[in-house]
Amino acid sequence: MALQSGPAAKAAPLNGWRWIYYAAPIAFCLYLHWLGLKTWFSQDDFAWLSLRLHVHNFDDLMRVLFTPMAQGTVRTLSERAYFLVFYSLFGLDALPFRIWAFLTQFASIVLLMNITRRITGSNLAGFLAPVFWCAHGAMAVAMNWNSAYNELLCGFFILSAFYFLLRHIESGARRDLAGLWVCFLLGFGALEHMVVFPALAALYSLCMARSYLRKTLPLCLPSIAFAFLHFAVIDRAPDPQYRLYFDSSMFSTFGTYWMALMAAFRAGDEMKNAHGHGIPLFIGLTLCLVGFALWRLVRKDLRGIFFLGWTVTLLAPVLPLKNHIYDYYLTVPLTGVAMLGAWACSRAAERKMTAAVAMLVAGAYLHMSMSDVREGLEWFYQRAHGMKILVLGVEAVHKAHPERAIFLAGVTSTVFWAGLGDHPFERLLGLRNVYLTPGSENQIRPEPARERISIYIAPASAANRALESGQAAVYALGARALVNVTSSYLSVLGTQAPAGAPALVDAGNPLFSANLGPGWYKLDAGFRWMSKSATVRMAGPSSEGEMLALSGFFPESVGVNGAISMTVSADSVELGKKTVSQPGEHFTLRFPLPAKLVGRPEIELKISLDHTTRVPGDERDFGLVFGQFEIQPAAAAH
Repeated sequence: MALQSGPAAKAAPLNGWRWIYYAAPIAFCLYLHWLGLKTWFSQDDFAWLSLRLHVHNFDDLMRVLFTPMAQGTVRTLSERAYFLVFYSLFGLDALPFRIWAFLTQFASIVLLMNITRRITGSNLAGFLAPVFWCAHGAMAVAMNWNSAYNELLCGFFILSAFYFLLRHIESGARRDLAGLWVCFLLGFGALEHMVVFPALAALYSLCMARSYLRKTLPLCLPSIAFAFLHFAVIDRAPDPQYRLYFDSSMFSTFGTYWMALMAAFRAGDEMKNAHGHGIPLFIGLTLCLVGFALWRLVRKDLRGIFFLGWTVTLLAPVLPLKNHIYDYYLTVPLTGVAMLGAWACSRAAERKMTAAVAMLVAGAYLHMSMSDVREGLEWFYQRAHGMKILVLGVEAVHKAHPERAIFLAGVTSTVFWAGLGDHPFERLLGLRNVYLTPGSENQIRPEPARERISIYIAPASAANRALESGQAAVYALGARALVNVTSSYLSVLGTQAPAGAPALVDAGNPLFSANLGPGWYKLDAGFRWMSKSATVRMAGPSSEGEMLALSGFFPESVGVNGAISMTVSADSVELGKKTVSQPGEHFTLRFPLPAKLVGRPEIELKISLDHTTRVPGDERDFGLVFGQFEIQPAAAAH
């Protein structure tokens, strides 16, 4: 087929079968992913859900919608607005979130069917493309996890913009051009991947409609502006997982993703799922798809090359992220190989021998991929279900006993990293007195580049005092609810040796009141003021090189008298002097601990300020507001 000015050939009319034709792939998607409708929140979801608690006026709303977060991203529509709107309307009911995500995917399915039909001229190819797409194991992530909604919404905008591109090339109508630009620009609010859409439009024009190539150039302007803002203006967090490597590692990263695209294994997935027949499937699918594209190329048909280029183009933004390889990045690139595979099957169906081969290969792909999807769905569901029991259970316990601290026992690595490490109780419920029981750290596997587990563990001495005095209760994760195990926990506690001083003291938590000496005022709404000097008793460092970290807040009411100089000592050994100079800001100060303090079971810290402030109508002298005092390993201080 020679190069031409538009899509290949028109597909046959659907007539009365139209609704069944479009409904069947949607029904297949719903059948395969239905458990995703029941999946609750997990991990990053809790950070996005908490955004609603920071909105009190219009200025707050604008800041929450457009301030760069999470590695400098500004995903206004797919993260900020999505979580703000649904949490405001439905609270912690996850079903409306999931329904909206599924509706977005259903719309994308219809778009993919229309695009495939227009390019290939085949109704069968249009029918099979979304089936191959939805059946891939990587789709379990986007169809289960609310924080991956950005992938679904980006896919919708890319397919919408491309659909309008095809319509505009055919009709030249301004309304189609307007639809193209609206979807393209809105896509930047979903995911940064939208930046490559001009390359996708140019690739199609080059392969199928060269006269339109120059008309795709204006699309580059928003992408260039967006890339400039993202890389040159917005400060990004120095997280090694998100560091970009523009070197030869991009080829190996592409190879990893290509193997995952061919259903050989799950790239970067926590389940570590792999097929016994993954490599043969990878080889078979690669030979079939690439071979078919080359066979069509020999006949001067560039559509197969375009479908491969579609996949490579949409993978390009994540190839520099060699330390962050994950399945959900395949959500949108999968559409390219899905269209290619569907077209290959439709051509193979024209002859009995090739039809049998196509059925064999497609059947093997669907069998293994659908097994992956089911495993992934079940894994995500069970993990999120544990978080649902914990979060809603803690909320119910707090309402019944608001004065008690809550200790959680028996928390495993899976449950902890499913969301407990994302502070759901403090972020969503405003609770700072929920801890894991002492010793829980031995059951949880540390994760690289994640927050230290120790900050979630209740210090043994504080936990013992709280439990013995009735100020706290212990709960374990049951099948459907939290189970009060305080009495059995206390019986075990009675056989253990007395706990020593804690390595972490939270001045704003009543559990640690016994560790605070003179100089502190009464607890006030989750924080505590100090006067001109105050003392804290805590464990000494266990090894050389450890640091003392102090976190607190410098109120503006105190800042009117200027910066505050702070002197910190431990057992009369001066640790250093530092100045707090930004009123209205939180601060974290670190002081090296001398070797002479190593091994001491308890030390007394003394914090002294050079001046205080007296508020009109109050006879107290106010210094600073403090939160946590913690002994940290040297590595944690960076």
